Amino acid sequence: EPPVVEGLLADDPAPPGDNPAAPGDRGDTSPGRSNSTDPGWTDDGSTGETGETGETGETGETGAANRATAPDAAHPSGLPPAVPVDPDTTARTERLIRGLKRVLQDEQSGVLAALRTTRGRPDLSTVLPVETEHRLNYFRIVEITLSDVLDSSVALAHAEMVATEITSDLRAAVGAALLVGDSTDPDVVQAISASYREWRTERVANVAGRTMDALFPPLSKEIP
Repeated sequence: EPPVVEGLLADDPAPPGDNPAAPGDRGDTSPGRSNSTDPGWTDDGSTGETGETGETGETGETGAANRATAPDAAHPSGLPPAVPVDPDTTARTERLIRGLKRVLQDEQSGVLAALRTTRGRPDLSTVLPVETEHRLNYFRIVEITLSDVLDSSVALAHAEMVATEITSDLRAAVGAALLVGDSTDPDVVQAISASYREWRTERVANVAGRTMDALFPPLSKEIP
C-alpha cells in the first residue's frame, strides 16, 4: 500500500496551487516575466493578440465596417448637408432686415422732402430715382449680407430678386398716391407714408426670411 502524505496518497496529484511550476508550464505570470511556451504572453506580462486580428485586435472586415459606419466629425448625424450651412443664419437675417429698413426709411424721407419742395402735381421721376438706380440701393444691402457665404453669382441673383420685388411695389404705390392730388395734399403724403411703413414693419421681414430660408434651409431638411 502506497504511503500516505497528510491524508493523501503519495501518487495522487497535489491540489491546485501547491504544485511548483514544472518545466514548460506557465509558472509565474506576474508582470515582467515571459514564458516562451505560451505565445499569448509578452515580456511585460500583458496578453498580446495574435493571428488575423493583428495589432488592433480587429479583423480586416470588422475594422473596415467600423470605419465605414463612424459619423463624420463635421456632420454628427452622419449625413451630408443638402445645401451650404450657415451657422449664423438668424443673425444674418436680422442684419439683412436692418439694412433694408434703413434704406426704406432714408428713401421715404427723400420722397417726402421732394414733395415739400415741389409745386403742383409731381410725377414719379420727381420724387424717386430712375428704376435701375432705385433698385441699386436695395441690391447692395443684400449683396453685402450674402457675399461672404455664397458664390458671387448666387448672391447677385438673390440680391436682384429682392431689390426688384421691393422697388416694383413701391414705385407702383407711390405713383398711385401721386395721382390723388398735388404735393400739398395730405392724402398723398399719408398714402406714401403708409406704403413705406407697411414695408418696414411687415413685408421686409417676410422677404428677408423667405430669401434666407431658400438659401440655408434648416438642418432638418438634410438628405442622405
